[in-house]
Amino acid sequence: MFQSSSKTIYEAKWMLKHGPPIVLIKIDGARAKCEASFYVQLSCHPHIVRTYGLVDSDSSNSIILVQEYAPKGDLRQLLRNNNFQPTFDVLLEIFWEICDAMICLADNQIVHGDLACRNVLVFRSSSNQPTEILVKLTDFGLTRASPLFSVFDSPTSSAMTMIPVRYAAPEILCDTSSTSNYSEKSDVYSFGVLMWEACSGGAIPYGDLKTSDNVYQERLKGKLLERPYMCSSELWNIIENCTQQEPNKRPNFKAIQEDLLRLRYQNKTDSFNRISVVQVRDIM
Repeated sequence: MFQSSSKTIYEAKWMLKHGPPIVLIKIDGARAKCEASFYVQLSCHPHIVRTYGLVDSDSSNSIILVQEYAPKGDLRQLLRNNNFQPTFDVLLEIFWEICDAMICLADNQIVHGDLACRNVLVFRSSSNQPTEILVKLTDFGLTRASPLFSVFDSPTSSAMTMIPVRYAAPEILCDTSSTSNYSEKSDVYSFGVLMWEACSGGAIPYGDLKTSDNVYQERLKGKLLERPYMCSSELWNIIENCTQQEPNKRPNFKAIQEDLLRLRYQNKTDSFNRISVVQVRDIM
């Protein structure tokens, strides 16, 4: 179904029972020990992809995860579908659910390291009904800083090729050889870029720059994302707070979730007031 330099996804079926749709995810370069067990342990969270089990292989230095299948694909695919035109409330619900999953990771001291729309799986979708939305986080803990990996670098890969430069926090870009800069605050930065991506209909961050090296060089010079046309000023304030250059100036995920809740409540109140004004005008 999918293949990259370090991951292959296979469609799969249960052999001895009729279970839910599943996929097998083979992760190469992984240390196949108990470090991978957090995938199973966190499966009870409603917005983290469910992992039914794993198979390790010391000889091949890889693991295979048995995970639930997402019928709607990933969030980036959905956003690029012309038939999906999400309302502001739907976007806020998506952000809230992702944020809820990230709070769980942070509480368990797990850094995602590659937070982007492509790593958010969609199980239910609706363009205008927030209650119909169900997204789940996947591919977390697979960074160079994760204890899941032994020797991440290889003769055919460099630190730059393993870092998502369009989403990575500045502190990671400034020292690609170090793993100490991966933290909840670096994930917060990536979450800000994710929200920009969603508000831009799945557009590529820094899409005017074609190569990762160009993005890397321009970001080191201070290049920033511009406010999307469809992004409200209130949401843009949240995105700007997430993408502060200094990690200690960024909020944590619990604070972001509170801001999203306030914004969602404010949006509903404003909508109610607009409807009330229209009704009064109709009566008059």
